[in-house]
Amino acid sequence: MRTNAHILINETLIPDSNSAVTDLTMLETETLRLEIKTQEPKMYASLEWFVPSILFAFIAKPYFDSFLSQMGSNHYSILKEWIYNQNKNLKGRKVKTVTSS
Repeated sequence: MRTNAHILINETLIPDSNSAVTDLTMLETETLRLEIKTQEPKMYASLEWFVPSILFAFIAKPYFDSFLSQMGSNHYSILKEWIYNQNKNLKGRKVKTVTSS
């Protein structure tokens, strides 16, 4: 019967800790052969993710600056009216203060 090796890479911050690796060896059967390799964590594909993110941020910054400033100027009048109405509603309420003697 043909068996394929499935490689499990165990990344650990503590290199002497093999408890997780020993737990995985019990999964081995005659049709499933596990090859376990331990290595320290490292960054993968950092440049491939960094460059498009920086380009997107560089291109999108002026768009979002103008969009958010326009949204803020439109929202200012709505917020001002809401605060004015809340203040007007609260002024008419009678408040009874209770204190301990």
